[in-house]
Amino acid sequence: MMAAGKVTDLLPYEPPVPLKVRVIRKYCIQWSPTDKSQLFYLLVDESGNAVEAKISTRLKKIDSKVFLYKCYLLTGYVVDPPQKIGKVVDQTVTIIVGDRAEFHAIDELPIQKQFYSFAPYSSLEGRYHPTAKTVLLTGTLQLESTSATSIVIDLAIEGYSEEIKSLKALTARASSHYGYQTEDDIRNNLTTIGDILSKNPDTINNHRFSCIAKVKEIFANRKWFSRKCTVCLDNMRREGVRMVCKNCTVAQEEVINYCVNATICDNTGSMPVVFFNEAMTQVLRVDCRKLVIDEEYNDPVVLPPQLTELIGQEKIFHFIFKSTETPSIQQTLDVHFTAEPEKETEILHEEVEVSDITSSSTAPKTPASKASRRYDRQQSGI
Repeated sequence: MMAAGKVTDLLPYEPPVPLKVRVIRKYCIQWSPTDKSQLFYLLVDESGNAVEAKISTRLKKIDSKVFLYKCYLLTGYVVDPPQKIGKVVDQTVTIIVGDRAEFHAIDELPIQKQFYSFAPYSSLEGRYHPTAKTVLLTGTLQLESTSATSIVIDLAIEGYSEEIKSLKALTARASSHYGYQTEDDIRNNLTTIGDILSKNPDTINNHRFSCIAKVKEIFANRKWFSRKCTVCLDNMRREGVRMVCKNCTVAQEEVINYCVNATICDNTGSMPVVFFNEAMTQVLRVDCRKLVIDEEYNDPVVLPPQLTELIGQEKIFHFIFKSTETPSIQQTLDVHFTAEPEKETEILHEEVEVSDITSSSTAPKTPASKASRRYDRQQSGI
């Protein structure tokens, strides 16, 4: 069997080492009410060190074969920096388990089945398996400590259910409205951020709005671009000097797209927005791949000057509210409309042709000369 490493040997973005671990926890984290819950494992190695393993949402088959308190040899994973939100252990890495990762069941190892990050194992000897005590409370025999209990009471109020149904019907009709999309409609239907924020979020799903605003802030810590696999469309991750996919065993090409989280504001308020690839390409007039690969702005949390120059600029932003709380920018226009240069060129070309014809004619026929000849004919009786 291949030699196994330790959790403390892992470094972010470096090639992984085989790990002999025990799975001691399975838990889910949901970052917001609109996000899907993310499955995590808490793994402990033979040295008593723990690490979080983030499990791909597609791996139901793997999860069904991985059991709590069993020992496994883990290979084929990807090493990322630790979670910024919801981190449960004090480690410098997080393990990413994708399609190419494997949990090989192995024989029982002397690995603890508990993990306490606040104290070393030597000080916890004899307290790993405390016996639950029983006490008498109000005449009932029960455990000394019980988990918190919550009770939800749904009172049957007359007419309440009918009112809820009518409100849901109104919301459904409002959500089917997609609004204007042409450039003329965008310019002629401007609103303010304050007016948008005053609306009920439940009634503006799939609604489009436009406003004149400035880019107040760009959040570099949210990463300004994404690198995705062309096969499975999952995020690519750095491993040494190369980019790898957690799912595909064969090296794949990557798609690099903008994903810029920012705040826009006007004199009535401010709100967060996200610029996806098409909208940001329209603003910067440069492809994201060119910035990352050709111009080597390859750190996703360090903004290139092309992005920082947008801060303070006033634009017309056209955006849509979807299932998430943050609207996505669909289109960006300049506040002051300018004529297209192609049309100006055509008009100039036509003027040159007319002038050439005029200069080549020996007797130009102007409207005045035509009128005078017509008057002479009338005077002569012709």
